[in-house]
Amino acid sequence: MPPHRLEPWLPPILVDQYRRLRRPRRRYFGIFDRFEDVPFEDPWSTDAYLESARTELAKLDRRPFPRDPTPACLAILLVDLLSQNGPCRVLDFAGGAGLAWFTIRPHLARPERVHWRVVDNERLAALGRARMGPEDEHLSFATELPDPDEPWDLIHVKTSLQYLPDYRPVIDRLARYRAPMILLTQLLATDRSTFVTSQEVQGRRVPCTFIALPELIEFLEPRGYELTSRWPVGYGSY
Repeated sequence: MPPHRLEPWLPPILVDQYRRLRRPRRRYFGIFDRFEDVPFEDPWSTDAYLESARTELAKLDRRPFPRDPTPACLAILLVDLLSQNGPCRVLDFAGGAGLAWFTIRPHLARPERVHWRVVDNERLAALGRARMGPEDEHLSFATELPDPDEPWDLIHVKTSLQYLPDYRPVIDRLARYRAPMILLTQLLATDRSTFVTSQEVQGRRVPCTFIALPELIEFLEPRGYELTSRWPVGYGSY
């Protein structure tokens, strides 16, 4: 059995040592002048990607919390704070099959107060709906962003902005909901200038952008947001 298959059953100290010793896999290739210069092989519309999303959901049955807990812990903290005194509405942009919700829901202090809306494609939505149980009554899926006048308490964006040719129109639209908080997790970011590279996803190449954090902060400040927390969770990710 390959060593990575054993990780869920190994003590954390052994997993940590294994990760330190194993040869890192190359995932990024080159630097490009423009997003459009990178070949796009679209891994997200394939059956293989759908199956990987199904596998990630199934992992929750034997390992309720991810190996890297930082993004989930941040979401739990914010949702618990926002739901202290009443309902909390969360808009999960590009949230796939609802993995973030299914991960954090068992650990929330007041999950019955949380209304969680996932926006993504219909194939992933169907996968998420199939997993729903009675405790997920306030979980919903949509393929389009909601009306601009709908109220939201938290905008949750995980692993998606870097795959857009220009993240600014999307962030601008999300900021118009005037949610008190925006949580960006597993964002490919840099303290230097923004640059475009090619990334391998599900064995296919896609363009992706390492977004300059100062640029992103400067873009959000006129829209009423400021950086309150920054947590590196891996190479180039926040």
